[in-house]
Amino acid sequence: MIRQHDGHTLTIGGVSFEMPCSIRQVIEEEDLTFVLLSVPGSEAETRNVYGFRDTEEIWQVESLNDQYPNRKNLPFEEIRRVGDGLLGRDFYGRQYLIDIMTGKIIRQLPSVK
Repeated sequence: MIRQHDGHTLTIGGVSFEMPCSIRQVIEEEDLTFVLLSVPGSEAETRNVYGFRDTEEIWQVESLNDQYPNRKNLPFEEIRRVGDGLLGRDFYGRQYLIDIMTGKIIRQLPSVK
């Protein structure tokens, strides 16, 4: 499936999605596409990772505060595929494993120093 991205627009198989912020990173895998958005420092949006299957948006990452209500909720700075999940790292270097089918945060992983 052909995927392209430019600025705020992601195109998968001829279907375009206008994202709320500019696209920072895209990971392509068979029929799945994962997108990390850049979030301006003035933005309050912290759920900046999206999952797509074929030409359909299937999730926006769960809010960190749903799992960890007393932590500062920051946007993700980087994503990468690990095992059967998606690893998201925030500005503080905290790493979270994200379910690739639901966008739910599975658990926090040890930070790399």
